[in-house]
Amino acid sequence: MSRWRPERLTMGIDADGIAICAWREGGWQSAAQLPFDHDLGATAVGLDWVTALSAAMAQSKVRRGVLNVTLADALARYWLVDVPAGISSLNELHALAAGRFEALFGEVASQWHIEADWRASGRILAAAVPRSLTLALSTCAARAGWKLDSVVPAAVRTLNRNAARIPDEAWLVVFGHDHYLAILLSGGAPMFVRQLRHEAGHVAHDLVSRLETECLRGGYAMPVKVVFAGALPFAVEPDPHSDWQAVVLERGLASAAGGNMPGAALAVEGARA
Repeated sequence: MSRWRPERLTMGIDADGIAICAWREGGWQSAAQLPFDHDLGATAVGLDWVTALSAAMAQSKVRRGVLNVTLADALARYWLVDVPAGISSLNELHALAAGRFEALFGEVASQWHIEADWRASGRILAAAVPRSLTLALSTCAARAGWKLDSVVPAAVRTLNRNAARIPDEAWLVVFGHDHYLAILLSGGAPMFVRQLRHEAGHVAHDLVSRLETECLRGGYAMPVKVVFAGALPFAVEPDPHSDWQAVVLERGLASAAGGNMPGAALAVEGARA
């Protein structure tokens, strides 16, 4: 391979730190790791991302690369936006999503980068990540001579990759390191979304009981299928005595590219999109 050809790079950012992997000799290999020494969840918006990202990129010793970034869902916010039939512009829709974000999370929308399928109608899923992080990624990638190709939360990557396999009527549960994103689908459209922490020792039946409670509270019918994806913390086995059906789309990758290095599984996850 010519040394002038950009390397294929993926970055994972989670609560433990930043990991960068590079495609070398037919596989993803560790290129850099930078652990965090603080609670990222409490400081994600105000963190000095430029310093952290620059240190990780310098450690990788890569001079040219095409970078895909996958963010842990703990860094993201998810919510639903009802798109009015008569909305006349994209700016109006952005404002609607931002207003809903501020009402739900009590945070200033301008400090977050908000994305959704703006072309869709009805009820749509929106996601937000700290704007300080997306700006820092653009700045640091340019300084390093890297092309920033994508910055996507982990659950969104999973949804995009498996869209054709997700039933129209189901709970979709995407697991991260210590939490999960649960989306209730009806007619293929999202009806309800919630980010919840996974409790140690809980099994699939405990989680489904919680989903049934959410349906009761919201006045929704409990779907038969519960679809699992991501870093499942438990085995999902068929149970003929249950009145719900488990479907496992995929299991999250192990940190094969770097053992227990922070963010390694997320870094490799970006290569599957």
